Formats: sequence, structure tokens, C-alpha cells
Amino acid sequence: MGDWDGNPYVKARKIAVLLAGGTVTIIGIAMIVLPGPAFIVIPVGVSILALEFGWARRWLAQAKAWITAATKKAQDAHYHSNMSTAAPTVHSSSKLPSIDALDASRMLNNGEAILIDIRELDEHKQQHVAGAALFPASIFSINSFPSAHVGRTTLVMCHRGMRATNVADQLRASGRSDIAIINGGITAWKSAGLPVVVGSKVQISIMRQVFIVAGSMMLMFTALAALFNPWFLAGTGFVGAGLLFSGITGICAMATILGKMPWNR
Repeated sequence: MGDWDGNPYVKARKIAVLLAGGTVTIIGIAMIVLPGPAFIVIPVGVSILALEFGWARRWLAQAKAWITAATKKAQDAHYHSNMSTAAPTVHSSSKLPSIDALDASRMLNNGEAILIDIRELDEHKQQHVAGAALFPASIFSINSFPSAHVGRTTLVMCHRGMRATNVADQLRASGRSDIAIINGGITAWKSAGLPVVVGSKVQISIMRQVFIVAGSMMLMFTALAALFNPWFLAGTGFVGAGLLFSGITGICAMATILGKMPWNR
């Protein structure tokens, strides 16, 4: 097995680093579309892996070069944008329009729009916009999503905008022309000084429960692989693939199952 043969201490250290770094990195990937600082968590996970693995060190070097180039490009774009007129508050591309929080509030107050909150039930219970209909992204399907209202825009809101963009893109691709997202989600809504309904605090959010269960499963499979048979690593890969799928699509089967548990009702 190459680097894994030889000194048991070296093997154990590599397994520990792989477990810790891999788990942190996968959680960071999941945070790309979920509430959480993915841009911090992912580098931390890869940095842990780089302690023992050369490929992780190469990833870090490539990421650093990419970030440097992207930063320079963004600075150039910002300079040129400042030379032009201010951007309108309603932004649209060929795929997906987005609306600022203040304009969204005005549209809702004037009866020009309806609001769909696609965060999870525990997030909605903690705080939400009054009148928002809850439709969690974890159970999203085009056919069951609330239908269009004639003459009204359907505004989609999540925590920061990532999940809403994913859901709205799928709806627009299916032919829905009434869909728009709220820029920055409920975070931008609160930052604009707009009111939210504050509910009861949930002790452990569903997504934290997902991380606990997934992390425990990965720890168990990795320990079984180290102690008994390397094929148990397939279980670790299965959990990691599930988290990656959830992060990319915004659909989390584990969150749906946990949401039906008695303690989450």
C-alpha cells in the first residue's frame, strides 16, 4: 500500500490526518450552499491534509495562485465599475433575476410578489419574514413547488442566497418566468433594517445534527477500516459523497429524515 506500510505510528498518524482533514473539507464543501463560512472551512481542511499528503500541498499552492489571479481580476473589475454609473437594484442575467431586500419588501407590501422561504424548518422557526411560505430546499421538487400567481413575482429566499439561486435556476430552467431571488437572503434583509419574526431557539439545528451524524459515521467507518478491513473506507466515501451531493444540489436526504424525528417536530 506504499506510504501506508511500515511503522504503525506513521500509519495511524496518516489515518488521523486523513480523517480530520477529510471531514473538515467535506463539511466546508457542504457549506458552499448551506449557512456557514465555507471559504474558511475548506482551506482549513485541506491545510490539515497537507500536513501528511503531497497532493494536498499541491492543491493549496494551486488555490493560492488562483485566488491571487481572481483577486487581481476583481480589483480591475471594481475599478472599471466605479468609472460607470451605479448599478440598478434589480439585477438580471440571461438566467436569473435577483432583487435587493428593500425592493423586495416594497413589492411584498404592494402585493406585487409572494415570498417563499426555502430554508429548513429549524431555521424558519428561529427567524423568518412575516408572511413567507416555508418550502425547504431539502425536499425541493419542481412539481410540488408553489405555483405561480398571475401578475406577481415569486421571490425565493434562503440564508445568504446560495440555496435560493440553485432552486431558482432549476425553476427558471423548467419554464417558470415569475421567479426571482432576494440578494443576500434573510441576512441581507436584516442588514437592511427590515423586520423579521423571531421565534424559539432550537437547541441543535438540523444541519448541525447532519454534521454530527455524518461525522460520527465517517469516524466509525475509518476506525473499522484501520482496525479490521480497508474496505470499510467505502462507507466513509459513501458518506462523503452524500455530503458533496447535498452541498452541490441543496437536497439533503439526511436532513429530511432528521426533520421527521420526534425531537425536531
